[in-house]
Amino acid sequence: MKNLIGASIIMPVAFLIGCQWGVKGLCIAWLVGFPLVFLINLMRLLPAINIRVRDLMGSMIRPALSSMLMYGSVALVRLSMPEEGYVEWRLPVMILVGALVYGGVAMTANRKDFQEVLGALKR
Repeated sequence: MKNLIGASIIMPVAFLIGCQWGVKGLCIAWLVGFPLVFLINLMRLLPAINIRVRDLMGSMIRPALSSMLMYGSVALVRLSMPEEGYVEWRLPVMILVGALVYGGVAMTANRKDFQEVLGALKR
């Protein structure tokens, strides 16, 4: 209940401030407000489930790295593709590149968990 109350106070205030600058202001309000709500809730939750912040962040670093590399590769592909002609191929190519990069990095950086997921899919 405390988590809900905190979010119900922080997010509307952030939106109220952000809406002064239109849609971009609302987007920035979300980018600032929601991580704040998340961190407050996280600090309240982690002791209850007996997990340290360091352990949580350590488990998130590999997926975050995979995501950053995927984003970078898709951005590079997008910039290198011509804007005219074959417009219908732009999105599928970017999706394919993103999936291959993310999968490749995830498989390389986190082999044990990747094999566990493959084993679950085979069942």
